[in-house]
Amino acid sequence: MTWVLWRQHRTQVAVLGAILAVFAVLMAITGNQMAHDYEAIRHCGDCRGFGLTRSYNLPRTVVNLSVGVPVLLGVFLGAAMMAREVEQATNVLAWTQSVTRRRWLATKLGTVLLITVAIAGGMAALVTWWSRTMNSLQDYRFEALQFDIQNLSPVAYSLFAVALGFAAAAILRRMLPAVGVTVGGFFAVRLFIELSVRPHYAATRHATFALFAPTVRPRGAWMVGTKLLDGNGDVVRGPLRMPAACRAAVDRLSADQCVSKLGYKVVSSFHPADRYWPFQWIEAGIFVALAALLVAVGAMVVLRRDA
Repeated sequence: MTWVLWRQHRTQVAVLGAILAVFAVLMAITGNQMAHDYEAIRHCGDCRGFGLTRSYNLPRTVVNLSVGVPVLLGVFLGAAMMAREVEQATNVLAWTQSVTRRRWLATKLGTVLLITVAIAGGMAALVTWWSRTMNSLQDYRFEALQFDIQNLSPVAYSLFAVALGFAAAAILRRMLPAVGVTVGGFFAVRLFIELSVRPHYAATRHATFALFAPTVRPRGAWMVGTKLLDGNGDVVRGPLRMPAACRAAVDRLSADQCVSKLGYKVVSSFHPADRYWPFQWIEAGIFVALAALLVAVGAMVVLRRDA
């Protein structure tokens, strides 16, 4: 059974391994050079890091494109794994060769999930290592794209994508519909979690600033919202209209000072930097749980449906 699986998936494994190897070389060369350049400017009071980031735009773009790795694994390892078997009836052939459905499914799923963890984990480790300089320079690890391609999240996303592809193929039994469901479902769930669920993993903290005063972003914090309050503490909705008491101001500066004296202020909501790892664990747990549910659904369909 193991030899058959190797014969079936050796092309995918070889291609993915080659891509990972090329990616590793690129990360090693540019990552070390960028770290060296950063050390050269870190202790220079008159130097800035903006030129450093611009110098590495190309490798940074490649790193950012790794956000698409989970869905590619879902398509090629998840949907293709089951749909191709059913369309070519190779699963039926295996079941008639003294291999039970349960053993066939367990071996196949175990192999594919192991490959997924290896590829996604390798990519995530390389991206996280390469991004250490950017993290030190900008400390934006909470930003959507950075959060999604470093540490635990990419591995959890990949497991979810592969499980979704497997379940879609097991139910639909056709390659193209399974691929469509995998891509569409993956992005729908990812965007929903990112935009509607992730900001609520913990209660936000708040910082209050006087109107027209410069706002200070806590280092490494994730800013999730800003609202304007009037002198009574009520939220100002829509554009700020000049209060009646300030309409007699002779110029813009006088008007701004008048509005500030009335008690108008800005309240920013944010998650502090020390919540990064708890958020990583929470999100990874959500996607691993979804992956386990999808695997269970797909396995139930395969084991109970007639060949």
